Amino acid sequence: MRCLIVYFSVTHSTERIANAIAQGFKEKQIEADLWNILDKPPLDLQGYDILGFGTPVYGFRVPVLFEEAIMKLPALNAKRVFAFMLRGSYLFDAPVFLQKALAEKGAEVSGWFFSMGAGYFMGYVHRGCMTSPTRPNDDDLARARLFGMDIAENKNLDQWKIEIKRPPLVYRLEQFSFSSSYIKKNYRKVHKFLRSKCIRCGKCIESCPAKSIVADLEGFPSINDTCITCRYCQLVCPTGAMSVNESAIDRLVLDYNVRKVLADPNIDKAAVEVKNGKIVGANNATMM
Repeated sequence: MRCLIVYFSVTHSTERIANAIAQGFKEKQIEADLWNILDKPPLDLQGYDILGFGTPVYGFRVPVLFEEAIMKLPALNAKRVFAFMLRGSYLFDAPVFLQKALAEKGAEVSGWFFSMGAGYFMGYVHRGCMTSPTRPNDDDLARARLFGMDIAENKNLDQWKIEIKRPPLVYRLEQFSFSSSYIKKNYRKVHKFLRSKCIRCGKCIESCPAKSIVADLEGFPSINDTCITCRYCQLVCPTGAMSVNESAIDRLVLDYNVRKVLADPNIDKAAVEVKNGKIVGANNATMM
């Protein structure tokens, strides 16, 4: 019996959970391979009996890039499937998006694992707030390993559940802004590139998870329609050449979300700022 864990990870948080789950499988004498969708795909899924799918939560939903990767897979009807998700703040009904994508491939999720994970979304970080900065921690990884052991033996799955709640309207607005149709229509309006500040270092090109940024003939970055508006290019840019045009509604939603997080004692947060393409303050986890 073999397992393949398919995941999306840019900052390595989801990757760490994926490795912990794989360790749980191995402790039950089941081979577990891993595939980050940003890398080349495995040659053949037929050799795997169990498939796992893991992703961070983007805009309280599944990242478009991960949904598209699932859609490219062959039918999964004969496979046993589990899923795992990481979020910086609230989960709400994000699992429903993943569940629907897998259902379209004929898969029913038999077990779920949820964990907190550091929130690198620039919409919040730019406002001085990083959520769950020290997660996943050792306890999260230990739980992920136990989850892997239970999935490997197909037992105790009822304990790996969480209540799914539909988000209030303000969060649904953010979900919509991260939908494929909205992104493809508005990504050029969202991103702002200041050519005068660009030093052509290539960091935005190298770090873009969707490979949406390419160099033009002069070496300046150019964004194409595979953009998923994760704003990671804005985060890593050392000069502030990559920025985002936030609409009045965007500012209203993001300001509201940050205020909500700051007032929630159940969510860890750090006071941070972005300097020269790096987040400063998160390692110390200074509570706000």
